[in-house]
Amino acid sequence: DLPEAREAELRAAAALLGVRRVELLRWADSGMGEDPPPGALVSTPVEEVAEAVGALLDELRPDVVVTLDASDGHRDHVHVRDATLAAVERMPRPPRTYLQCLPRSLMGRWAEEVRRRDPSSAYLELGELGTPDELITTVIDVGDHLDRRRAAIALHASQVPPFAVMPPPLADAFLGTDHLRRVVPPWTGGEREDRLFPSEGP
Repeated sequence: DLPEAREAELRAAAALLGVRRVELLRWADSGMGEDPPPGALVSTPVEEVAEAVGALLDELRPDVVVTLDASDGHRDHVHVRDATLAAVERMPRPPRTYLQCLPRSLMGRWAEEVRRRDPSSAYLELGELGTPDELITTVIDVGDHLDRRRAAIALHASQVPPFAVMPPPLADAFLGTDHLRRVVPPWTGGEREDRLFPSEGP
């Protein structure tokens, strides 16, 4: 019953955050092992996933798209990122598109905490994780929403979030600030954006 429980948790968290619509594409979690289960996302061609994502983009016509940067080492996150970027590229007028980043500086601190608590963790075998900090183009202070964000995470009761084992200052660094990398249109340098729709700049 785990898939049904996870879906219920997701929908409850989305409702708490004010998300009006949740779409599930029904591929299975690929896990972190060598052989993904039948119907796993990572076993599905990126082209097929991109078509499913593209159908939603065609319907919704968003001004902004945010997808994962996949710098946490999970192969499903890589697959979703690649499919989403492929779908965006096919749009006649591609929306402003960002990768939601895990900064390498914070991931390094997290890895040290994991190493201290569980030196045999499989995550430590993945090498250096996180997006290089210098590639991050957009930093958004979401501290005002921290309590609601924590409450939404707590609704995922069947999972233990990584923040639960972090020292509070490190967890707050992850959850109190969103780090993004703008990829469409490509970032050309200069100062970072401080919000999604800057009044000036690239």
